[in-house]
Amino acid sequence: MTKLLVVFGVLLGLALGAPAGADELAATARKVIEKQGDAIITIEVVTEQKWAYGGQQSESEEKSEALGTVVSPDGIVVTSLSNVDHSQLLQRLRAEDDDSSFSITVKEVKFILADDSEVPAMVALRDVDLDIAVLVPKEKLEKPMTALTLGGDAKPEILDRVFTVARMGKIAKRTIVAMSGEIQGIVSRPRTYYITSGEVTSGGTGVPVFGDNGELVGIVTLHVLAGAMAPGAGNDEPVIAVILPVSDIKGIVDQLPDQENAPANQE
Repeated sequence: MTKLLVVFGVLLGLALGAPAGADELAATARKVIEKQGDAIITIEVVTEQKWAYGGQQSESEEKSEALGTVVSPDGIVVTSLSNVDHSQLLQRLRAEDDDSSFSITVKEVKFILADDSEVPAMVALRDVDLDIAVLVPKEKLEKPMTALTLGGDAKPEILDRVFTVARMGKIAKRTIVAMSGEIQGIVSRPRTYYITSGEVTSGGTGVPVFGDNGELVGIVTLHVLAGAMAPGAGNDEPVIAVILPVSDIKGIVDQLPDQENAPANQE
C-alpha cells in the first residue's frame, strides 16, 4: 500500500508540474510578443520569373508575401532567401546535367509593418548556403522600427522547449501568432542548426525562435539536400525547415555595408 501511495504521489507531482512548465513558457512568449511582436513583419515581393526547357520559354510576374524579422531599429530585416528568390533553392535540388533553367529577378520589395504602413525596401545581401536574405529600407526611416537584438549565445539541448512568433496573412488581419515545441535534433557539422517539432516551423520561414527564457535562438530557414531531385538520388527528404543559430545570422548581418555609404541599389 505504501509503495502504491508513493507511485501515486510521483505521478500526481508530474501531472501537476507539467502545466506549470507550460504556463511559464506561455507567460514568456506573451512578454516577448508584447515587447517585440512588431519586429515580425510581412514582406511583399514582386518578381519576374523566367523558365526555359526543351527549347520552350515562359515568363511571368508574381506577387507574394512572406515573413521577416527586424534585427535593427534602422530597418534591417532578415528572412529566408527562398522567400525572396527560390530559384537558388531549385538550382541546388536539380541534377547537374539538367538542361532546364529558371531565373528570378526581384523587381520590388516592401515591408508591411504592424500598423499596416509600408516601407519600400531592397535586397542587400544573399547567402545561398544558409538560405538567408538581408533586406534594408530604400530610404532612411522617419522613426525607428521595433527590432530584436542579435546578441546572446543560446545553445538549446535536445527536448528543450522553444517557441516561435509569426504573423498571419490578410485573412486574419496579420495578427501575431505563437507556436511552441521542442528541439528534436542538433546538426553540428559542417555548421550547427537545430531541428524542431513541426509546431515550431509551422509559422513559416524568416521568423524568430526563442528559448524558454525568452532568449533568441535563431531564425527559421530551409536546409536543402543538393541534387536531391536528380534521377537515382534516393528517397531522402530534399528540403527541411531548420533553426539557423543567431550567431550565424549576426555574422551575415555584420557583412552589411554602412547604409550611409551603401550603393543606391543593391538588388
